[in-house]
Amino acid sequence: MSRFSYYKNYYGRGFSYKNYNGRGYSYNYSRSKHPEAPPKLPEAPPPRYSNIPNERENNLLKLFRIFGSIPRWNGYPLLFIMVCNCDDQNDSEVMKQLAEIQESIEEINNNGGASPYQLESIKEILNEYKKLRLTHDEKKKSKLIENVGEELRQHSVKDHKDFLEQLKNLTVQERLVLREICISRLVSFSDFANYINIYRDKIPDGQIQQPLDEIITEQNDRFLKKRNISGSTEYDESKQSSRQIEMSCNKTLNNDIAKILEENKKLKHEAENLKHEAARHQAKLGNVVNFRWCDDDPNNSMQLIKDIEKLQSDLQSFTGVKGVNVQINQEAVSELFKRYNCSTKCDDKAMKVVLAAVLQRRIFDFIHEISENFLRRIPTTDTNLEDDHLEAGIISRTGELIPLISRFSEFNTGNDEHTRVLPIKLRQQIYAALSNRGFNNQNHQLVQQTLEGLIKEMEKYRKIESQEKNKQNITKATLIIQQVLNIFCFRLNTQEPIPSILFYENGDPIDIELMDCTCQGDVKDFVVEICSFPAIVVNEYEKRVFTKAKVTVRPKI
Repeated sequence: MSRFSYYKNYYGRGFSYKNYNGRGYSYNYSRSKHPEAPPKLPEAPPPRYSNIPNERENNLLKLFRIFGSIPRWNGYPLLFIMVCNCDDQNDSEVMKQLAEIQESIEEINNNGGASPYQLESIKEILNEYKKLRLTHDEKKKSKLIENVGEELRQHSVKDHKDFLEQLKNLTVQERLVLREICISRLVSFSDFANYINIYRDKIPDGQIQQPLDEIITEQNDRFLKKRNISGSTEYDESKQSSRQIEMSCNKTLNNDIAKILEENKKLKHEAENLKHEAARHQAKLGNVVNFRWCDDDPNNSMQLIKDIEKLQSDLQSFTGVKGVNVQINQEAVSELFKRYNCSTKCDDKAMKVVLAAVLQRRIFDFIHEISENFLRRIPTTDTNLEDDHLEAGIISRTGELIPLISRFSEFNTGNDEHTRVLPIKLRQQIYAALSNRGFNNQNHQLVQQTLEGLIKEMEKYRKIESQEKNKQNITKATLIIQQVLNIFCFRLNTQEPIPSILFYENGDPIDIELMDCTCQGDVKDFVVEICSFPAIVVNEYEKRVFTKAKVTVRPKI
């Protein structure tokens, strides 16, 4: 496995966040014994519901108590899965709710509210459930539910089978309410984690748990008050029929559900207010310790991923070799295959597929070679640089300045945050400016030099007879060059930490967590033939990626 470019990270230090979890609470909701019920009416059937607390209502209350008193965030995704397992709900709706849950979990993790073990365990369970939900593999899904039930033993659910039966006895609308509760609770945890992350260094040790306990207690009390079923009343057989009692109880239950939904809206509103309040405090602190980009910034990680995927699509379009107007130079292609140790031959059935992938890899290597030579030629001491050399000069000066500031913050005593984070913030802002304006002129010396060489390089291996197609390819090649320079020279350096760029070599084993490929069979029986696009990796050990590598595979020999 080789690296496209090596980024040494001199910037800042790692953090160790404690996971501040709440405590569970035990409540005693005893009821006085109800007076003896009146005789059963001979003509009317027994009501489905009664104002007298019955077994169904008691079970319902127990369920809502469980959902209201789970002390840790990682219990709610498990509860959500258990509830969904009882419904034949529209898969698209469930997937949308699962996406909301995963977004909240990422927020909790980004703000130091989740341990690596908790995070990986929950993410693995959610991803497996999503897959089984779509494939309808009931056997594997039952096994997964068993595992979820075992996990829930840590969250006050002792018998998951009995718990599932209680959930199945609820109405569809009641289960919908429970799913909404799971989502709203996770949103509350994520916003609180964000709030704590902002003030972590400002709050003395031991004073974080208390407000968290108070918030959970207040939410639980408020929620349970909404679910308390009013005390029993005497049954008046002279005024109400069984049907009237049933309608009255149904109306009361619907009102309770409406109140819970309204309470969820209020909780979401409170969470949004808390988020805005945290943002205001963050602004007052000068955004000192926040290394993330706002949602509408082009360097936001989600926007960066979209632009990387667009580059992948543009490369596939540019390197196509199928069609009667494309002439392939088989001798040059054979040499190109040897250069990347490909076992594919020119007369193989899959030759054109492999060739298109190899050409994409060659484009990366070619742009890298030209840009590295261009940047090395710029004199680092010259202050009167030409306009086309400004980007290279800024990169060179930044590479000298950042290590100096890092040493300055390490060897000079002090406890201010500004000095500690300055190397990271400075690097992010400089490369953000470069990503916005660097190499954006198509007539830039480096862009034109790379374009001329790239067109000649591609013509070694394929020739397109259509003049119109050749003109279109020149436009496509220009945009691809600018995209590669912008993303790999500038925008990846705006991230914290800086991602690694990994190319895989011929013969490497397949890792589906880091590679995007198609295998007709067991992945263990295949290896890499060519890696056409690198993996953009945040943490290779934990397999956290921006985008997976694009690889073409061959059977293992």
